[in-house]
Amino acid sequence: MEVRRLKDMNLMDDFLFWTLMAHEEFGPKAARYMLSTILQQPLGEVDVHAQKVLYGWKMTQHGIRMDAYIKEHDSPDVSGSFYDLEAEKGEKNKDNLPFRTRYYHNMIDNRCLKAGDDYTCLRHAYVIMITSFDPFDRNRMMYTVKNRCIEEPDLTYEDGAYTIYLYVSGDPDGLPEDLVQLLRYMKSTTSDNATGSLSALHKMVEELKQDKEVQKAEMHFHEMIQYEREQAREIGLEEGRAAGHAAGLEEGRAAGLEEGRAAGLEEGRAAGLEEGREEERKKTLLEKERADKAEQYAAELERQLAALSK
Repeated sequence: MEVRRLKDMNLMDDFLFWTLMAHEEFGPKAARYMLSTILQQPLGEVDVHAQKVLYGWKMTQHGIRMDAYIKEHDSPDVSGSFYDLEAEKGEKNKDNLPFRTRYYHNMIDNRCLKAGDDYTCLRHAYVIMITSFDPFDRNRMMYTVKNRCIEEPDLTYEDGAYTIYLYVSGDPDGLPEDLVQLLRYMKSTTSDNATGSLSALHKMVEELKQDKEVQKAEMHFHEMIQYEREQAREIGLEEGRAAGHAAGLEEGRAAGLEEGRAAGLEEGRAAGLEEGREEERKKTLLEKERADKAEQYAAELERQLAALSK
């Protein structure tokens, strides 16, 4: 697996994306710019929580960790929306994305309502996946998913839940130019791609790459990744040994049955003889013990009789 250094990282790389979102000053600015470009609408002030973890209600329930959990401030007229912004490079779990986004929506909604609130108080929630792979193999740059009525396709069904998939290498046909530029910039974060309004975002990224504390954090990040890989390798080796041992036992049992049938009679005879000898030894010892006790009883009786005769 390629290990990309900080100076060569793109915004699709986990460490750079998380670091930008976590920055106290740059995080809200970058999040507002990216979301307003994706949604093509202005956003109010936002709070950004990088690597936000939402735990299940019980220890046994599945939690989630979001790359960037963004809360828009309320305005006098409108409640602010919630956003989950994800940068996804790994294609391994591609098929579970619809189930994952469904679960993310559920976890976000669970924290929206206070006791006694009406359901209409639920805030609009957006789960946005920016991917380096085509999630649905249709070569679109943008896939917008909403609940709808199957029998009445033109029926407006507004539940406030939106899921957006953005494929950075997809066909940009029909999309706004600033959105296309943003996705190309995330794929290849260079000054050549930082045109127009992207120049401000690129300046923030470059400042982060030059920051000494960020560079130290990057070294720690790579050490952590290496440690996790080594741990995974050790676990894999141990599981492999266990699986191999189990398979070996199963094969051994199968082979042993056949060999055992042939050797069983001979071993049985030998074992039977040995058990017979052991039984005989036990019987002899028991008889000797009884005889010793009888002799002791007789000697004690003789002593008592002698004492009475005096």
